[in-house]
Amino acid sequence: MPGKAVKVTIATAVLHAVLPDGRKAVSNGVYNLSFADFSRISPSARETMFSSVEIVPSAASAFNGTDLTIDSVGIPQYHVLGEIIEGTTEGDLYKLVQVVGQSASVGSVMCWTTDSFNSALVRVTQDRVGGSGKSPLVFAGVALVAITVNRYGYIQIAGEVPAIRTPGATTAAGTTLKIHATTDGGTAAETNAKDALFTTTATAVSSSAPAFIAQSSQKQKRRLKNKRNWVI
Repeated sequence: MPGKAVKVTIATAVLHAVLPDGRKAVSNGVYNLSFADFSRISPSARETMFSSVEIVPSAASAFNGTDLTIDSVGIPQYHVLGEIIEGTTEGDLYKLVQVVGQSASVGSVMCWTTDSFNSALVRVTQDRVGGSGKSPLVFAGVALVAITVNRYGYIQIAGEVPAIRTPGATTAAGTTLKIHATTDGGTAAETNAKDALFTTTATAVSSSAPAFIAQSSQKQKRRLKNKRNWVI
């Protein structure tokens, strides 16, 4: 079931504003806000700030027309590094991060780096062989698209990912997986379901399959959701 959001247009007379989720807004800009964030704005402020207000499905591409498939040299305009947004399917969450160590490929399992883990959780890597990930490896999310090293993009941190790298070319649906300790961005079979990070939802094609991120990981991400406004 799609979530809902409030689509607002900033009034022409408002040259600059800061939205409740920390984003900087500009005159005539269009933004999607969660109901929770929208409710934090007083009725009188709404009348002053917005020229229009509309209830819409909560879209993953809600941030001023920029979608999740970004590979950006810098932090994209109107975005905040570390921000977490909801997708069109309930339970899907995405986080804006910086990819380090090596470029990320589609479906790669990303881990936190040691320096990121010790500060704001915003730097991730698929690097296992080079060892730039925190040891022991701590799951960060799954790359939605290829992201060039040292650039910025979204990873999925909860819900069903459209593609994850699998240990076999035709890994069966329902296979439980964990982070592969030595293959960059890869996964390995996990026979103990309670320790698994992912469960495939369809048979893999060319070593790629859709998969659910395990509930235990989603709980961690819900905790992190309260920390989405880090800026560095």
